[in-house]
Amino acid sequence: MAKLFADNFEIDIMAALTTQLVEKFGQLDAAEMSEARIQEVASTQGVYQLYHRGTLVYVGKADDLQKRVGEHRSKIGARLNISLADMSFKCLYVHRNWTTLAPEATLIKHYKGQRKKNLCEWNGKGFGLHDPGKERDTCAFR
Repeated sequence: MAKLFADNFEIDIMAALTTQLVEKFGQLDAAEMSEARIQEVASTQGVYQLYHRGTLVYVGKADDLQKRVGEHRSKIGARLNISLADMSFKCLYVHRNWTTLAPEATLIKHYKGQRKKNLCEWNGKGFGLHDPGKERDTCAFR
């Protein structure tokens, strides 16, 4: 049998990035969604997670994490049947070289593939700040 002297090499950057982001998020504690805690977040780019009653319900990315999480706080505060007291968040600052790879999409796919039900339940359901929808800010959200 002849020995192989040449072959293709592939590295799955997205899988490696997702694995490391999931691991790093797992090391963080969720913070209450208060104005004071949001002000502690740097105004830089990265990815974030929103939790409702301790369950991960939304993953997003932002060019300015402090601004985006603050916008979510305002939007959630205006919605029916949901309390800011039930919400918390985590943020990871991600260098621009990696945010262009859209790590939020791979994170959403990862969490939705978990056996635990309802992870990232709000992704793709009109919850995001830039999702279209008439009067979405004043409607009930479950």
